[in-house]
Amino acid sequence: MPGSSGAADGEYRMRLLLVEEKVMMPAASNGIRVQEMVVRWQIDGGEGVAPKDGKFAVSESLSIDEVRKQLADDLARFERLPGERISRRSRST
Repeated sequence: MPGSSGAADGEYRMRLLLVEEKVMMPAASNGIRVQEMVVRWQIDGGEGVAPKDGKFAVSESLSIDEVRKQLADDLARFERLPGERISRRSRST
């Protein structure tokens, strides 16, 4: 790879993230009311994409409706965990 200082292709991974720029959390227990760049989905499945022949290439599509549904399902599951309570007022969708 140009400018790679001799690093092997396998040492690099490209990760694709779907992020929400700002999430308002007025009831955040940590005192931070605005969370920035909140990762909502890791498009590549979490492993990242290794370069092939010194180049990165990805072809992926996703349904925003499916992402929203998965996030809502995950949040509902989290809210059912014992000892983990978050107010519905503090949720952002």
